[in-house]
Amino acid sequence: MAGGNFDRLYGSSPEVLEEAEKISAVALIAVDRFYSRLTRQAFELRERDEHPIVAKRAERKETATYLGVDLGGTKLLIGEMNHGGEVLWSKCYPSGPLSQRQVLTLIEESVADYLETSRPKEAPLPIAMGVGLVGRV
Repeated sequence: MAGGNFDRLYGSSPEVLEEAEKISAVALIAVDRFYSRLTRQAFELRERDEHPIVAKRAERKETATYLGVDLGGTKLLIGEMNHGGEVLWSKCYPSGPLSQRQVLTLIEESVADYLETSRPKEAPLPIAMGVGLVGRV
């Protein structure tokens, strides 16, 4: 690993790097669980739509948003972008040396909090989510 907050805070010993890999894997699982719930909700909403129209789909793409989650050595940053890459809303949460279970909880709770408190209630849920993680994956 080349420098940065992570090396300064935690070092780059094989044990630290191994733990970072484990935490990264757990973080990916947390995001996958969350995205699976969103996908299920979106599918159920589409199923209820009795007459899907092509124009309506194009309109959805224009209003679609995407969630980005960046877990670093000192903070977890969540941002929501539109199709053009413009950041619409964001929120920062503190992180630090966390166990795998703590990372999983941090991501799940932070994403839930973000969706509940940091964006307009009437805004549609993001259609996709990406994750950036500290360490090697």
